Amino acid sequence: MLQLMQTFFYRVHRFVDESKALLSLSLPIIVTQLATNGMNFVDTSMAGQASARDLAAIAVGTSLWLPASLLLRGILMMLTPVTAHHRGAANHQGITKDLGQTLWIVLLCSIVLIGYLNFSEDILVYMKVAPEIIPVGVGYLHALAFGLPGIALFYMLNSFLEGMGNTRAPW
Repeated sequence: MLQLMQTFFYRVHRFVDESKALLSLSLPIIVTQLATNGMNFVDTSMAGQASARDLAAIAVGTSLWLPASLLLRGILMMLTPVTAHHRGAANHQGITKDLGQTLWIVLLCSIVLIGYLNFSEDILVYMKVAPEIIPVGVGYLHALAFGLPGIALFYMLNSFLEGMGNTRAPW
């Protein structure tokens, strides 16, 4: 019975220690994700203070931007496990090579998504959005297109640092 209790307390203690380590590693990642996705909330909140037309335009623009942003983030998240694998194998040359290849992916994705966002007027017309909303929504999407390469680089470097075990750097 004593050995059973010792085993139980050992496992509970180990679980608590592992949970603390996991939380300290994951908390910065969670906060970074909330902050980057919170940008749309802030945009919508600010537009709501201006007018109903602006609020509608930003909401419609966000419906086009969010899938593009999630696609970009999803593609660039592949760098985290690849970098972690190379780091675990002490393959520094592989890390450098894959980081360079990901930079090309960033460039390609940026070009494609900038093209998508710059053709947003045609998409909004096809969606039968009210004509008075389209110019504001297009302006919003063009502004996002301008910042897209920077966002893509941030996602890439964020994924790289997570793969290197440095989750606190993006804070």
